[in-house]
Amino acid sequence: MRILLPVLGVGLVVFAAAILFFFKQGLDSYTLARSLQSVTITPPAGWTTAPYQTADGETITGALFDPAPTAATTTNDILFAFESARLGNEDGVALTFSSGEEMIALRMQTAPFVQRRASFAERLGYGPAAVEEEPERDVFGSLEAVPFYMNPRHSVIDGNEVPVPVNYRYLSATVGDPEVAETVEISILTNSSDAALAALLGGLDLAAVNDRLPTRSGDVLAGLGFVPRDADPLSDLPPRPTPAYRAMAMLNEGKALDTLNQRLVTQIATFEITDMTGLLLNYPSLEVIRGDVLQLLEDGSAENTARTYARLMANSGRAWNNHEYYVLSEVGKPGTSQQSLADYLSNDYDIAPEVLALVARLPETGVAIASDEGTTRPAVQGGFSGQSCTLQNGVRRCVVGSN
Repeated sequence: MRILLPVLGVGLVVFAAAILFFFKQGLDSYTLARSLQSVTITPPAGWTTAPYQTADGETITGALFDPAPTAATTTNDILFAFESARLGNEDGVALTFSSGEEMIALRMQTAPFVQRRASFAERLGYGPAAVEEEPERDVFGSLEAVPFYMNPRHSVIDGNEVPVPVNYRYLSATVGDPEVAETVEISILTNSSDAALAALLGGLDLAAVNDRLPTRSGDVLAGLGFVPRDADPLSDLPPRPTPAYRAMAMLNEGKALDTLNQRLVTQIATFEITDMTGLLLNYPSLEVIRGDVLQLLEDGSAENTARTYARLMANSGRAWNNHEYYVLSEVGKPGTSQQSLADYLSNDYDIAPEVLALVARLPETGVAIASDEGTTRPAVQGGFSGQSCTLQNGVRRCVVGSN
């Protein structure tokens, strides 16, 4: 009996330990199944998946992560959020998908619900303060009806009013309503193409993300899949650096520029001028602008390419005939469309194919311009020469100066 009691005691301890072990295993399995780490994400074909590492974010952004910066920056804040998810803070997961030099870092993390505290004015009986509207952001597309926003391609530095252009893209989405309950924040940091992004989002089980919330969001409409904002086929090439980023690179190269072009490049790098319309408003006479500076505003779109190269071709020194010069001058103006030039081009004037090719890259419809043969055309001035010119019966007549 004396021997049996110790044996029985040991058996009970072993039995209790076994129950505790299996209970813990079951609890861990249940917890994992209810966490974001168990959400299925199918990468695009040919892409590899790995846990996010600090170096991944640094490679994509071209910036080193600083856990204790002297001044906060947008880029470092993004990297900090990925670090938090990597370390499993709250319920978070961070993964990196790669194919060659293209990388997509994805972060999902719960954001606890925080009850809004009434202000002192509200406690005195006044109404709540007006909520500041969030700045408008482009939508890349929607997944199960949840929009994924494209954030501006710049980094704001604390204490500096001028943002710094960056060469990465940052997308964000929220599952749930932060005013009502706990939400899941989803963010994507990438240097990849639109097609790769769309493929990855199409492989994210957002309905499963919604199921992990204590209060499921009614905004998630399972079955819709990913719907891109644009109906056109998505590019499988990473986007070009922004005009501001290319202008900053030109300044950093120390390229010799005259005073006017130096000022213009600086204005592009600091987002004062962002497109051709802004350029014309600030510099109506473009002969003094260098070709490589003008091309900084080329954003890859068909319309902008047409307007950029129309200006470059008109000022190239080539002996264009009057009809070619007129078409180039019109193509270079914001608002001109294929429709507004249709009547003029129907006269079968002698116009070089490369000029007509630019017209084909314009929007189909837009500002209508009178084009009856024999009428006086609007003055062609400012953007292409210091002269005041009209087109009469297909002949360009110019007057220098005001006399």
